[in-house]
Amino acid sequence: MLEELGRALPRFRRYEQELPATTELKDALLATYTEIIVFCAHSITFFRNNPNLAPNRNAWLHFSSDFPKVISNIRRYSRAVDETADMIRLTREAHTADTIEAIEGLKGSQSQTMNLPCHMIPYGLNLRFFGRSPEKEALKRALQPEMDSEHLKVVAIYGTGGVGKTQLALHYANTSLKLYDVVLWIPAETQIKLTQALAKFALKLGISKSEATEDDYQSIQKVRDWLNVSEKAFLLIFDNVEDHDILEQIWPANTKGSVIITCRSKSLAVKRTTEVIDLGCFTAETGLDVLFSLTGRPPLSDDDSAAAKKLCDLLGCFPLAMAQVSEFISDRGYSYLEFLPVYTKSAEKIFTRSAAPMQYEHTLNTVWNISIQKLSSESRVLLDVLAFFDPDIIPEWILSNEKAGITEPKLLFLMDDFEYGLLPTLECFSLTLD
Repeated sequence: MLEELGRALPRFRRYEQELPATTELKDALLATYTEIIVFCAHSITFFRNNPNLAPNRNAWLHFSSDFPKVISNIRRYSRAVDETADMIRLTREAHTADTIEAIEGLKGSQSQTMNLPCHMIPYGLNLRFFGRSPEKEALKRALQPEMDSEHLKVVAIYGTGGVGKTQLALHYANTSLKLYDVVLWIPAETQIKLTQALAKFALKLGISKSEATEDDYQSIQKVRDWLNVSEKAFLLIFDNVEDHDILEQIWPANTKGSVIITCRSKSLAVKRTTEVIDLGCFTAETGLDVLFSLTGRPPLSDDDSAAAKKLCDLLGCFPLAMAQVSEFISDRGYSYLEFLPVYTKSAEKIFTRSAAPMQYEHTLNTVWNISIQKLSSESRVLLDVLAFFDPDIIPEWILSNEKAGITEPKLLFLMDDFEYGLLPTLECFSLTLD
């Protein structure tokens, strides 16, 4: 029975990731999953009611007598899923061929028929973007369009939520518009956001006639087909990628393009490129300059300057925290010396009640919640424990050594080498650093 499930479920997972969620495919998958869930529910009930099967073989024989029927149903539903997937693939292949043929025919007059240049970016140039000079230069060197490029140019920017990955990518996009015929910003944290962005871009570029006549999947296909055969320089920005597989459906096979990926996970960042920017907090010196620039207030005295340095230290020179605090200082008209005791006493209120800074989607409070909510229950327990230790250096052996004498049931997973792999999980979400 389990072997039957093992053959079917991984295949269905690929269908969900690679194929559009048509009504027919969803119905076929739903029927199969319903059969599996009902079987699992019956199994759980049976084993709870019969913890010891040795003296009760009749119960097992009665329970297992349903296996052939369940297997037959699963195979029947699986065939329906496979047949539906095959039909979708055939439709996609035919559609792709038609699209490529149409685009090839338009190449000679592409500039007249396409809406070029076509730039779709959520925000304009942020004049309050300060610092990051080395990172800006690294992006320029790695992404500069070249006429005879032999490979797609890709840079991944990873780091903690709120460290400025999106702002750095926005700055490059807005200052490089003259270099690219197409600049496309793609929110990639969910499939829905990615699909909506690509459908909107297809209309703006002119390769899709109207939202009413095409579904989202057709729009994605047209954008990818255009990117693959276009001779125009393009820049794609996949912002806030959380699942590497989401990139497959639109990843271009064209050497004339440049791509920026922003994500929190180092392991995800290195999957697509060796050009990786590990974006951290500002240095103490840069952080102080950024604070003065964001508030527009130079220190009024030596004491005021010392208070500003202390504030940067308390904020860890963390970009989102500095942006949020700077707006609070400007709105209230505080000097740094006046604000320091207010922050010391009411930091939590400042971060939870203040609105997100301009061109930011999140506050410091919400950006951390996003990462924490994605953790498993064991990872959250581990994070709670680590919060009591030194913020910079925690020897792993303190938690994993048997001499630590850990007896709390919630922490016993620390003695398991496999489960202790949760530490990389926290690093993946930039909640700890290696």
